[in-house]
Amino acid sequence: MANKYQMALYGAGALVALWVIKWLGLASDTVAGALIGMGGVYLTTRSNAQEKAADREAEERRVDKDRVMQLKRDILLPTMDGCTTVSQCIGLMLDGTTEKAKLNEDYSNALSHMTKVLLIADVATVAAMMNYLQKIREVWVLVSAERFALDQLRAQNVQLETAFTRENETQQELFASQRARISGDRPDVAAIDRMTQLIAAHEQSKRGLVERSNQIRIAYSEREIQAFKAVLDAGDTVDMEVELLRCLRKEIGLDFDLAETRARMAAGRERMVATFTARVEEATAGIAAARQTSAG
Repeated sequence: MANKYQMALYGAGALVALWVIKWLGLASDTVAGALIGMGGVYLTTRSNAQEKAADREAEERRVDKDRVMQLKRDILLPTMDGCTTVSQCIGLMLDGTTEKAKLNEDYSNALSHMTKVLLIADVATVAAMMNYLQKIREVWVLVSAERFALDQLRAQNVQLETAFTRENETQQELFASQRARISGDRPDVAAIDRMTQLIAAHEQSKRGLVERSNQIRIAYSEREIQAFKAVLDAGDTVDMEVELLRCLRKEIGLDFDLAETRARMAAGRERMVATFTARVEEATAGIAAARQTSAG
C-alpha cells in the first residue's frame, strides 16, 4: 500500500516538474520525459524488490510457525499429569505407566499460546524458543526409542520365564514318574535310565533359559541406564523454560506467579534427578548381579 502511495506522489510530482521545466525552458520535452521515465523505472524496480522481500519474510515466518506448531504437537503428546517441566514428563514416560498426559496448568497454558509470540518482532525470542523445543524433542525421540526397546526386552523375558516354568513342571512330573517306577516290585531299569536322561535334558534347558534371561536383564538394564542418562544429560532446562514463560507472560498477558512456578519446576527437577540417579544405581547393581549369576 505504501508503494502505491509513493507511485501516486511521484506521478503527481513528475507532472508538476514537467510543467515547471517546460515553463522555465530548462530542457526539451524529450529530455524531461526521459528523466521522469528513468525515475519511474527506478521507483517501480524498488517497489517490486520491496514487495518480493516482504513476501519472502512472510513465507519464512509461516514456515517458522509451522515448525513451532509441529514441535508443540510432538512435545505435548508425551507429557503426563504430575510433571512440572517438559523434560521431567519425558523422563517419567520411561516407566510406561500411561500414554496420556498434560503439564501443570500454568505451563500448559503458556505452551498452548506460544505461537502467538510469532506475532511480535522479537526474532531472538522466537529463535530461542524453537531451539529449546527442538532440544526437548530430540530427547523425547531418543527416550521413546529406548522405551520401545525396553518393551521388547520385557516381552522376551516374559516368554523365557513362561518357558522355564513349563520346563520345570515337566521335570517335576518326570521325577514323580521315576520315583514311582523305582518303588515298584519290578523296576524297569531301562525306563528309569531314559527318565534320568530326560530329567538331565530339561535341567540343561532350564540352565540355558536362565542364562538367556540373565542376558536380557543385562541388556534391559543397560538400555534403561542409557535412557535415564539421556534425560539427565539434557541438562537443567528449568531456566530456559522459565525464560520462555517470562517472554510469553509479557507478550500475551498470561497471569501467574513466575517465581512460584519456577520454584515448583526446580523442585520437580530435583525429584526427577534423585529418582533417575537411584534408578541408574539400581540398574547398575542389577547388571553386576546378573553377570555374577551367569559366571556362577
